Amino acid sequence: MARTPIVAIIGRPNVGKSTLFNRLVGSRMAITASESGTTRDAVIGEVSWGKYHLTLTDTAGFDSPGDEIASQALDQLKATANDADVVIVVVDATTEPTNQDKAAAKLALKTKKPVLLAINKSDIKGASASFERLGISQQVRVSAIHGRGSGDLLDLVCSHIAALAPSDQPPLLKLALLGRPNVGKSSILNALCGRSA
Repeated sequence: MARTPIVAIIGRPNVGKSTLFNRLVGSRMAITASESGTTRDAVIGEVSWGKYHLTLTDTAGFDSPGDEIASQALDQLKATANDADVVIVVVDATTEPTNQDKAAAKLALKTKKPVLLAINKSDIKGASASFERLGISQQVRVSAIHGRGSGDLLDLVCSHIAALAPSDQPPLLKLALLGRPNVGKSSILNALCGRSA
């Protein structure tokens, strides 16, 4: 049995990555706020779309490392993108591409994985920024808050998942939890599987 495909969401701070993540997983798992740096650690959720089941990962905002925590968040973002089967770069339709947008796109394209551009806030009046210069050919205009375009985005993600050959998908990892009674093995298993105790 092959592992569940992984989809990474990356982009600069405050473009709506966590809002899009919450919309796609159908739950408010990721914290959303206007302050930069709200998301520091990756947040993982599950998405079912058609016949596909996906693992979706929300990452910290792509920013220049300023301190040790920011550097660690950037390292985690890069690792998540490299491990993903599909990478979604999120940008803000109300602003022209920034250097951070360009850096995030460059990082995503460097992974050699399928890369999609989610142009968020496209429902806002006057949102007409052009992102062709980022070099990502597959673009979907979305509104993470209202859900517009999210189905089109998932359709595109799944088209790439369908194209993965079985050899592209590493075998399912098997783990055993060992230990004496009452040390929390079941709690750890439930947490790893996303189940409540």
